[in-house]
Amino acid sequence: MYRPLLENDTAAVLPGPPGRPDVIHIEGTSVSLEWPPSEHGGGAGITGYVVKIMSGLDADQYDTKRVDEVTTSCTISGQLRQQTLYKFAVTAATDAGQGPWSEWSDEVQTNKGCYCLEFSFPQPV
Repeated sequence: MYRPLLENDTAAVLPGPPGRPDVIHIEGTSVSLEWPPSEHGGGAGITGYVVKIMSGLDADQYDTKRVDEVTTSCTISGQLRQQTLYKFAVTAATDAGQGPWSEWSDEVQTNKGCYCLEFSFPQPV
């Protein structure tokens, strides 16, 4: 269970929740997120984050993406469908386990897939 780390506390406890994730870019079915880090690392040091991906109204039906770096951003691609509404939450992970989830992001909709063709024409003489 999460609890703030107390002074002189040596036991590893779970980290606190990260800040609410913001969607910073959507391109096709790829979504880029960033979030404020957890204020309390739990004494064990944050080893990464897990992003919860939810589509629809059922909070029990979701997918996840693990971010193994200690970074507070990621791009999710290959897991999302075209023209679908999604929202995201984040949790911090340590060797002691995962802390509580952040608040949900705003709901966003992915775009249609984009197929880009590149044409090259000879220059007129």
